[in-house]
This record gives sequence, structure tokens and C-alpha cells, in this order.
Amino acid sequence: MTTSSVDQSVEEGSKVDLERSTIFWLKPGIVKIYYKDGNELSIQDHREIFETVRAKYGTKKVKLLLTAGDWVSHSKEAFKYSTSKEVMQFCICLAMIVDSPGKQLVGNFFLKIFRPAAPTKFFKNEEEAFNWLESFPVL
Repeated sequence: MTTSSVDQSVEEGSKVDLERSTIFWLKPGIVKIYYKDGNELSIQDHREIFETVRAKYGTKKVKLLLTAGDWVSHSKEAFKYSTSKEVMQFCICLAMIVDSPGKQLVGNFFLKIFRPAAPTKFFKNEEEAFNWLESFPVL
């Protein structure tokens, strides 16, 4: 699905399937991004995700829940883009699911090198992450 086919009226509880990720509209202002198994995400993949979220929310800030399948990686350019001012200006906070040592390693690298401009925290499960995201006001 291309971003041009995403309708701003997409209902909460629905999802958008992209080639290497799935975007879930969980609640108003809370977006879950699932990176599909066995993919290396490029800057183009991250741009497509960002443009899809922007198509729904416009300039409103959102809370992000990031989770990944097995054997997922991101190019350096993709990480850099994801933490750029262009993207982070629309992010209230970022929760990352790290349910394996490999994902913890990637997450620590992400935080140490790219330092997101929004509050960012790791969680072992989605319920804890979701509760943390809900503790932030919708802007």
C-alpha cells in the first residue's frame, strides 16, 4: 500500500500493511509500528512509515510503540532518519519492545548513537509499554 492510498479517516483499531512493516492505529494518538520478520529496513521504508502516519495525523504529535519480528535490522541511514528533527518533531514519546538480548543490543545502540529527541524507554512486553505511553498527554 502506498501512502497516497491511506485515508485520514482510518479508524482506530485498524491497520495499514506496508511491504516491511505494519502500522496499527491503537487509540487516538497512539501508533504501533511492527517491523516484519526477516527484513532489513532502509531509509525508504522508514520514510514510507512516517508518511503513512503523517497522512492520518497531519502535524499532530503521536506516541509510538515499536516492536519487531525476528531477524530485523535497520540501515544506519534508516536509524538516522528515524531520529531526525523532521520525524521527531511529531513524536511525543517512544516505547520499544525488547524481548530478546539481540533486540536489547540494537535498542541500546539506537539510543547511544542516535539519541531520540522524545522520551524513549524499553519494555519487555506491550502492556507495560502501552501503559507508559498512556501516561503522556496527547498534544
